[in-house]
Formats: sequence, C-alpha cells, structure tokens
Amino acid sequence: MTGLLVAVRAALLRTAGPPASARITLDRARAMAGQSAPVVASVTLADAAGNAAEGEPQAEVEVGALGPAERLGPGAWRFRWAAPRRLEGRSSALITVRAGAASAQASLALSPAGPAHLSLSPAERAVIADGTAEVELVAMVSDGHGNPVNEPPAAPTARGGEVGPPRQVGPGRYAMTYRPRPVSAPGEDEVAVALPPLSARTRLRLRPPIGPVGVSAGLGAALGPGGRLGLRAGAEATAWRWLGDQEAGLGLGAAFTRLGGEGTVAGGLGPVPFAGEVRTLALFLSGGWRRAAGQRLALRASAGAGAARVESLVGAGGGPLVPEAGWVPAATGAAAAGLRLGPGRAFLETRFTWLPDPGLASLRGAPSTLSLSLGYELDGS
Repeated sequence: MTGLLVAVRAALLRTAGPPASARITLDRARAMAGQSAPVVASVTLADAAGNAAEGEPQAEVEVGALGPAERLGPGAWRFRWAAPRRLEGRSSALITVRAGAASAQASLALSPAGPAHLSLSPAERAVIADGTAEVELVAMVSDGHGNPVNEPPAAPTARGGEVGPPRQVGPGRYAMTYRPRPVSAPGEDEVAVALPPLSARTRLRLRPPIGPVGVSAGLGAALGPGGRLGLRAGAEATAWRWLGDQEAGLGLGAAFTRLGGEGTVAGGLGPVPFAGEVRTLALFLSGGWRRAAGQRLALRASAGAGAARVESLVGAGGGPLVPEAGWVPAATGAAAAGLRLGPGRAFLETRFTWLPDPGLASLRGAPSTLSLSLGYELDGS
C-alpha cells in the first residue's frame, strides 16, 4: 500500500458568550390604570458576536407589578406587567431589564381610565348677592380608581346667576366663576355641571348686601313701676356684618322715656293733690343679632348697657313741678320682628330697660320700664 489517506472529521461545538446586549419590546405603547389585560415585554439577549446568549434576565419597574421571567427559547424571554390602579401623578412607567453586563429600558405611557366621578364644590358656601361679588367653583373629574382625568365638564348652569366657562387649574381640576344676581332677602341657588353621563350639583347661600351702618327710630308706650304709663322714643345706629348665616351688629342708641302720675297727700287742711313725672334719657352700647325668617320677615334681638339720667319732677297743689335729677347705670334688652317695606323694615319691638334706684328724695324705687314700640329701620344697603 503506497499510501494511506486518513480523513478525520472533527466537529467543533461552539458555545455563545455571556450576554453583552439586551433588547426589550412592548406589545403596546400605552396602558390604562387598572386595565385587566397585562402588557407583554419581550426580551432578547445576545453576546458580543450577536449570537443568542443564555442567562436569566432580571427586570424592575417604577410602578405596577411584574410577573416572573418566562423563557421562550435561546436568548428569548418574556415578562408580563400588570398596570396599577393608582397612578399617583405618573404619566409613564420605565421598565428596566438586566442580564450580566447587558441592560435595556423601555418606557410605557400611562393614562387614567375614563371619567367615572364628577364633583363640584365652591370655595365658599355663602356669597353676597349684589351683582358684582363672585365665588369660585371647582369641578373635579376622576376615573374609578381616583386618578384625575383631564376632560373638562360641559358649560355649567345656574338659576340665580351667571357661571363662567371652566378653565383647567390642575390635573382633573377645572375652576369657574359664579356671580349671583342681586337679591333683597337671603336665599339659595343651585349650580350644575355635566360630563355625560356624569353630573354634579352644589348649592350656595345667597346673602343680600348690608350697608356699613343701619339706623332705626321708634315710638311707643312704656309701663313703669306702680302702673305708671308713659311714652318712649328711641333711635339707634348699628353696624351690621355677616357672621356665618347670621347678622351680628354693634350699635349706639339713645332713648327718652316719660312717665307721669297724679295723687294726693295728707295736709293740715285735708288732702293735697300733687302731680309728678319721671323722665329718663339713656345712652346704650349694645350688641345685636338679626336673621331672616322669610323673604320679607326678619327677627332681631339685642342687649346692651350704658348710663341714664333720671329726672324726677313733683308739684303739689297745682304749683310748678320741682325737678331733681341724677345719673345711674342702665341695661337694656329687646326683641323685634321687622317686615320689609320700601328701602327698609317696619318693626314691632318690645324692650325692657333696667334702672336702679337713683336715690332721689322725690322718687322711691327703681324707675325700670317695659315698652312696646313701632319703628322703622334703614339698613343702609
């Protein structure tokens, strides 16, 4: 045998190197809060030569929940990501995959679900209804998970005023201005907004304007000690302000009361007729409360303290009245009902005025009075 040819075949098994690069692709570009279908993230790993590389990738995400890695084949993996219910203000989620020195990222846009809740609330529940005062209303739109939704409500409506168009002031927040028409008595108005099929309403308390100072005057009958009857005339200036749903006032008033009486006293030649008068001029500083009890009726109460000049005049036998006077402390309390009439209110008032014994020789006891008066009040609005 002149020669021997031996052929040897050798098979070389090539093994891929470690992962040097990674790529991630998503089956959709956007996910909705709380959606039931998961987002599928496909991952491929390759070595430096571009061959499919082995190695289980690790994935992390800022929000939501990632399932475990699922192997599909050499260098091919899959993750399933579940969208969160609450976005907490996020508009995207970043998914990061790492396998050895290789890494890749993919961004997924996030959006809330469709509108499911609509609310409307005022900055203040009460507004002065003078035709110029305004109050801001805020409508909030959110999905079923509480995430704000940027869809403005339709043009709002109001029965007792005008509402401006909604303007966005934040995620899912829309502000609008409400201006009520003038009213003369306290009332309510309802404002409504809609984002079909959703709707929301809110009620506002309308207050008539109050002038800086109101003035009142009254005239009536007074009952004094011993059944003495007389007249009472009074006037008061009061600064009224809204305090919650009530009106509160601070006033300065003056009142004049005249009580008369006649009788006889024993004399040397028999009974001697005499006549007497008690006159008081009182100055008070008082606090007041007032509230509407209907479209035209208002109730009022007040209490105050001050000082009074008490003058006693006594004359006997038809002679002139001899005066005697002194100053004493005074206190008063009143309750009244007023009926809207013209620019103000006609009122009926009952009042008790307490005065101590002034210590005058011609007057015994305290000249306190109970009075009933008719009057008129201008509130200055």
